[in-house]
Amino acid sequence: MGEALGMMERDLGEIVEGPFSSHVELLPPAGTWITTSVHGGPLKANVTDAYVVLEPGGEQKVVNEPRVELRISSLSRVPAADEKWGIRIRASAINSTLVLYVLSGDKAPERDASRGLIYLYPQAVSQA
Repeated sequence: MGEALGMMERDLGEIVEGPFSSHVELLPPAGTWITTSVHGGPLKANVTDAYVVLEPGGEQKVVNEPRVELRISSLSRVPAADEKWGIRIRASAINSTLVLYVLSGDKAPERDASRGLIYLYPQAVSQA
């Protein structure tokens, strides 16, 4: 069983942190940026500009908001639903400049423990 889990973890790393992933940086409430994976190297994730959700009636709906998919085992600290975090992700698919967003509000992080993933939903930083 341990060998199978190891293979699954390796495959997950290649998918989520592979050549099409993006560098991300997380800022937990303690205030120290997390820029590297616990496995070594930069913290990487799948970052999409939109995602699909299944409506209660079975219809699919496209949500035009960013979503960050991270491997839980790569994180030294995992965001909890009631915490306010900062996150820097790429500005767009063709612009690698990192832009600051926040994790808070109406869309809490979602854990998919069966797949070893966490989904984060960044929100634009509002100007005060």
